[in-house]
Amino acid sequence: MTVPANEPTKNPLNVQLGKRLRRIRQITGKNQKDFAETIGSSLRSYRGYESGEREISYSVARSIVEICNVDAEWFMFGNSRTTK
Repeated sequence: MTVPANEPTKNPLNVQLGKRLRRIRQITGKNQKDFAETIGSSLRSYRGYESGEREISYSVARSIVEICNVDAEWFMFGNSRTTK
C-alpha cells in the first residue's frame, strides 16, 4: 500500500506511544478535551499525540507520567520493569 503524496506518514513509534496514551486516558475515564487540559496540552495537540501524527515532547511525556502515575518505561517503550 502506498501513501498519497499529500498525506504525511506516521512514525510507527509515535503510533505506539499514541496507543498507550489512549489507554491511559481511557483508564482515567476522561474524554480527549478533559485529558488534554489535565496534562496541560491543547486539544489539537493532544489529538495529534493520540493518533500518532504528532511527536510527544519530553515535557509532555513527563507530565503524563507524573500526573497519571504511570511507569515511564512502559509509557515510552512499551515494557515495564515494575508494575504500578
